[in-house]
Amino acid sequence: MFLKDKPHSTNFALEHAKRECRTNWERIGAAGDFDSAIAEFTIRQNASSPTLGDRDRCGSAVGQAIEKLFRVVKTVHKFVRNA
Repeated sequence: MFLKDKPHSTNFALEHAKRECRTNWERIGAAGDFDSAIAEFTIRQNASSPTLGDRDRCGSAVGQAIEKLFRVVKTVHKFVRNA
């Protein structure tokens, strides 16, 4: 990591941004609307739509097969049209 020998660096886990942001905000002496800043973490940027595999917490073979079937059904019309 290119910052490991820098004395003024910190680790910041995005998964815990709401919890850790106040500490880092105060540490760097930030000014502004804290509530608006923290609300930015709830906005999904460049998010793809969830697939069945994302909802299948077990990652089972059945869930993966169903997801594949949905992908095939969704794109099969392109192959038929171009045949």
